[in-house]
Amino acid sequence: MNLMTLAIYMTLIFTLYNTYLLSKEKKDPASEKKRQKMLKEKLPDFINKSVEISFNEPLACLDLPFQCKAKIIDYDDEWLFISVLTNKKEIQKIIRISLVENIKEIG
Repeated sequence: MNLMTLAIYMTLIFTLYNTYLLSKEKKDPASEKKRQKMLKEKLPDFINKSVEISFNEPLACLDLPFQCKAKIIDYDDEWLFISVLTNKKEIQKIIRISLVENIKEIG
């Protein structure tokens, strides 16, 4: 590997790392609590309905980047119990409400 290739790789790694750090900046705690409170108030309307859930960050457990189509089965103060229909089967998962950015009902 020559010096130019190494410099390109190092620049790329540095840029990706800085982008990651910027995306992890803490949000305003007051606005985050307000958003979560509003989300929790809307949850009873979405029980047993098809919804599109948008997440703050990709969820490896669902193999989905930032959103999924699911059915909310149950919830409590911290957790959502959802059912996600994939190509092969229906998967039931428990996810933290704090990871949810938005929920909207779909057709």
